[in-house]
Amino acid sequence: MTGFKFNIRRLRWLAKAVYVRFPNGEVWAAKPGPMTVLIKAVTEVFAPQFLLTPVVVRANLPGGATSLRGDDLCESLGFPMVALKDFPEVTLADASPEDFNIIFVSVAPTPKKGGGMTNTRKERLLCSALATGLQPMNVRFVSAFADRRSPAFRNLVSKLAWGTLVWFASEPNKLLAFREGQTVELPGFLR
Repeated sequence: MTGFKFNIRRLRWLAKAVYVRFPNGEVWAAKPGPMTVLIKAVTEVFAPQFLLTPVVVRANLPGGATSLRGDDLCESLGFPMVALKDFPEVTLADASPEDFNIIFVSVAPTPKKGGGMTNTRKERLLCSALATGLQPMNVRFVSAFADRRSPAFRNLVSKLAWGTLVWFASEPNKLLAFREGQTVELPGFLR
């Protein structure tokens, strides 16, 4: 009888779940909520829009056994398990034959959830990426928000690190650049 109750609970959970489709066609169920909706937008809209050959290296999906995806892939790329605790909600790769890039995406659905690519977070992630043999020019940092007018963005904008990008799900074809130093042409920056 216990197994039957578990199956009914699981079926109810699956009926309410948000399904996130990765660029390789995999579909994972996640707990509904603003974080999941924004992660879904990053993997299904941002990645194909701005990366030539998008790959979801790691995703932290809320709820159930699918909360972490890709730890094994991170290890195969040379990231030690201990470094993964600092990783943002989504780690992407542009695995195009010409140029391999890692894109760390911090998803910030609400002001209370924190998030955003702060300078401290950016520096930790850059150190982890450089330890794998990547060059700084092959590492990108993105903060994802639902909208420019969202309380999350307004609360975090002053804390976002220079040298990062901001993507808004409400304006999926645009990026906001917090640039420092040399001028960088955005079309070649990610794509």
